[in-house]
Amino acid sequence: MRLVRLMREERGQATVEMALFLPVAVALAAVTVNALLFMGQCAAFDRAAAQAVRACCTSPSQGEYGHGGDLVAAELRRSFDDRNLQVSVESSGSGSAHTTYTATLKFRPTLFGLGMKSKVMGVRMPVLTHSTSLTVETYKPGVLQ
Repeated sequence: MRLVRLMREERGQATVEMALFLPVAVALAAVTVNALLFMGQCAAFDRAAAQAVRACCTSPSQGEYGHGGDLVAAELRRSFDDRNLQVSVESSGSGSAHTTYTATLKFRPTLFGLGMKSKVMGVRMPVLTHSTSLTVETYKPGVLQ
């Protein structure tokens, strides 16, 4: 009889439910926050990359042809100096009439800014990558395509 009464008691049920729900809620919140941070960084990166290519590559100084990718990379690294961001710039077609600059942003998710974590409560958080390309006409300074 006493066993049946103990089985019917519901004290502690909310604690058990919270213990089951809390890890899922934290993982979902971490994924959501990082996704929003990444989208915001991508939008800012696209604008900064276009501005850096316009400033450094469309009208190079005398003898600076071919060094535009380094200048763009340096400018983007100054703008995106967070520990969880990595910036790289590649140029192609520098011998032809058009040079294409491809800027890449790598974003390492964090646990609400507490450092780099590859897993949150068992959920793997991969490095996210975003690239943007801009083409500059070599013989017409100031022209982006």
